[in-house]
Formats: sequence, C-alpha cells, structure tokens
Amino acid sequence: MKDYRKRYLDYWESSAERTGDRPVEALLSPVTPYAGVLPGKFYPSTYTSSVNVLDYASVVIPVTLADKKLDIVSLNFSGLNEEDRMNMNYYDPEKYHGAPAAVQLIGRRLDEERLLSLAQIVVEALNDYRSENGEKR
Repeated sequence: MKDYRKRYLDYWESSAERTGDRPVEALLSPVTPYAGVLPGKFYPSTYTSSVNVLDYASVVIPVTLADKKLDIVSLNFSGLNEEDRMNMNYYDPEKYHGAPAAVQLIGRRLDEERLLSLAQIVVEALNDYRSENGEKR
C-alpha cells in the first residue's frame, strides 16, 4: 500500500508540470454515483474508496436535492459498465426525491486545514450562484 500511495503522490506532484506553477491543491469529484443512500442500498464507490486507500482528506459539500421531476433516467440509458448499470437500476425517482446530492473536495494527506479553506470557497461560490439564479435548492 505504501508503494501505491507513493506513486499517487508522485503523480499529484507532477501536476505542477501542467499548471506551470505548483501541484493542484484539491480535486473536485462526486461522492457517489447517486443521491443520498437508501437503507441497505449502499454499494462501494470508487469515488470514495480511492480516497480511503490513499489516506487522503476529503470534505463533502451538499449541492442540491434529487427531484423526481428533473432527475429521470433516459429511456436509452445503457451504462458504461456493469457497476454503472447496477447503480442506475437501483435508482427510483420517487424514493430518492429530496435526497441530498453532493460533491467531495479531495486533498492530500494531512492537508485538512487547506482543504477546509478551499471547501469554504466552493460553498460560497455555490451560494453566490444560487443567489444570482434565484435557486432555492
């Protein structure tokens, strides 16, 4: 596991070559491929399990709520893989209505203080967006 963490840290540090300045400070990612979690229906997600394996810090930020009128499955949905199809098969707009949908901000190991500061910036940006667009969710 140490080798895996070291290789990923090296990859993270190499992002400075692309930014031209310094490594990225955080990654923004979904928390799960679904809104909320129904009792007995949580399936491991690569979005969070990789963070746990790396022992990185993350902050979950609620963004919106599932809406049964807006969040419907397209009739021609096929999924990218079996896991994708399984998650969509368990989706029920009626049951998930009102469940929170969130993103996670991922930072490097032992970098919680910076991550919390960045999370505050994301929350403020979401609030500004909602205010400017008259959104209540």
